Amino acid sequence: MKELRKIYLPVLAALMLLSVARHMQGQDTLPAALTEPKLCGEWYTPEIGYVGSQLFRGVWFRGRVTLEDGRTAHNRILAYNGMQDQLIWLDKKGGKVLALDKGLTAGFVLRDDKGEEMRFRKIRVKPLLQNDSVSVYAQVLFEGENISLYAQRKIVNDYTETYGGYVTSASRRFLAPKPVYFIFMPGRQSNQIEKISRKTLYAVFPEKKKQIRKTLRKNRLSLHNEYQLVRAIELIDRMGQ
Repeated sequence: MKELRKIYLPVLAALMLLSVARHMQGQDTLPAALTEPKLCGEWYTPEIGYVGSQLFRGVWFRGRVTLEDGRTAHNRILAYNGMQDQLIWLDKKGGKVLALDKGLTAGFVLRDDKGEEMRFRKIRVKPLLQNDSVSVYAQVLFEGENISLYAQRKIVNDYTETYGGYVTSASRRFLAPKPVYFIFMPGRQSNQIEKISRKTLYAVFPEKKKQIRKTLRKNRLSLHNEYQLVRAIELIDRMGQ
């Protein structure tokens, strides 16, 4: 296994370098400042045996990484693996593809081809059906005076397709995005939402159910998508504690 790994990782890095170079062609490239921090991590090894991309939006981005000590590394080629919850850095100079050390990383920003920036932060949450809290990367959707809303851009095995004969058969596992939302309020544990609906929102704010229902009707928010969820949280934040 060690010998195979020695062969596999350099080949994977070369293929990713070629793929990303094509994708990033024509985008601005600025030399990194000599004073910028060194990024640390381990060789990136994606999960195998799946159909579909494990990366957020299926692409690489230009972006910046902020470390726990406050320093920032700019203009890096980055991707977020939503299946493994890992920030991936393509080190073109070193010819390496690294999964950055989460313990040293506070957050990162991804910039798409249109210049839109998506900010991610490492947050501490307690997932459903788990006893202990964990650190995950989550996109910042809203940060208000009383409420903050984040989205973990998870990618999961959506379904499995089996094919072949009675004696010999095989299966293919297909991936799909499945975001998980976390709502933070002062003095409370994080609230997890996997399905966007009025019912789940009322469960998070039971003491404000009547007021929220009235506000949603007034603003014609049916609460069926992420945009409407963000808008609803903005309105609830204005209500105060």
